[in-house]
Amino acid sequence: MQLAAATGAFLLAASATAKNLPPPDFVVASAGNQVVVVNPRNGATRSFEAGTVGKLFPAPGGVLFAPDLVHGKTTVLDLRRLRVADRLQGVTMPRFGPATDRYLVVAGNVLIVSYPDRATLARIPADIAHPWQVAVTEDGGTALILERLPGDHEPPVLWAIDLIERRVSLRVALPPDVHSMGFSSEHGVIALAGGSTVRVVAPATLATLLQLKVPGEAVAAAFAAHGEALLVATAAGGTGSIQRFGLKVGHKGLHARRLEPVRLSAAPTGMAVSPEEGWAAVATAGGGVSIVRVDKGTIEQTAQLPGTARDVVWSDPARPGPALPQWSVTTQGQPIKPTPRPSWK
Repeated sequence: MQLAAATGAFLLAASATAKNLPPPDFVVASAGNQVVVVNPRNGATRSFEAGTVGKLFPAPGGVLFAPDLVHGKTTVLDLRRLRVADRLQGVTMPRFGPATDRYLVVAGNVLIVSYPDRATLARIPADIAHPWQVAVTEDGGTALILERLPGDHEPPVLWAIDLIERRVSLRVALPPDVHSMGFSSEHGVIALAGGSTVRVVAPATLATLLQLKVPGEAVAAAFAAHGEALLVATAAGGTGSIQRFGLKVGHKGLHARRLEPVRLSAAPTGMAVSPEEGWAAVATAGGGVSIVRVDKGTIEQTAQLPGTARDVVWSDPARPGPALPQWSVTTQGQPIKPTPRPSWK
């Protein structure tokens, strides 16, 4: 009963009559030795011990994988029930695209693996030692991979993997200050953020379509509002901002219009856009998370973490998982029933 009451309090929105609330999804961050689930509607948090987790890996069906590279284990969270579903020995890092029945593993080679039975469907030869970001096109035909290490130790590399022909179609070294990649499926372009510049390029040739100057250091870039906005998280000293650009395609190509930025009280460390692309979660130094409304450029909610986030993602627990075979049963011999998402009140 106590658990049910706590879950209800976590899910309760800030105001039943409030307008323009964020979608009923979850923001998830890794900080300290915990994975923290944030309700973007009211800033409530729920923490789970998971070890030293770097990257987070959302999966269909309300599942999230949180691998601890230091101790070689993976915590599996059930975001529908808000509980730990499993703790796996070994590191599991599945990178899902639009398909729910398969995912990518990037570890040297690129593997296409079926889900949930985890059978290897294809092995694409590559040499990707440090995958930082992975984006899969909406048609599932191409994976874009930004390879880099934290800091500027080695020049980052952009890879394009043809998942249909199962081969490397592009490998190019990028300027050493590139920190982040954003991909717009609507415009078919990539945003490369680094230094005081964001370059919007064509994927096939990396020809520069737009070059945008930003104040301070560009930390992360992401497209939002279904290709109508480009967000750039920038750090300058101990503060930062989210630079917003409105995008439009004219007869002379892609154009960007600078919008009023979002001022942050601390330097940003990461950014994630909501699945419906109307909101963004921005993690800041010191353990803050701000929920930003993209079209208005306003901070609508904040939450506190136990430390500076190593990663932040925006996950939709209602995203359907792969269909289970009809013969799937529980240990009591009863058919497995789908788990409903938490109710929002």
